[in-house]
Amino acid sequence: MQLKKDGHIKFYTEDEWLQICGKYGLQFKKSFGSTIRFPRKKDTALGFDELLKKHDKKIVEGYELEVVRNEIYITEQVNNILFCKQ
Repeated sequence: MQLKKDGHIKFYTEDEWLQICGKYGLQFKKSFGSTIRFPRKKDTALGFDELLKKHDKKIVEGYELEVVRNEIYITEQVNNILFCKQ
């Protein structure tokens, strides 16, 4: 996520969302997983190679990075959760 301008500071698990939203009276309805794939030009991703070396291999593999010529494709796993106000 450090390669994206709008990168997140923290990713919450589904259990964390259940706890946070339950605390404020929101009721869990359903959830499903999906993926999002972001492209990035390698020549604008300064420090890309250093960033890969800096993080644990399992974390890097979790993003399903693919480099094709000058394009970097980053795939993220996303939890989609629906809550309703009681």
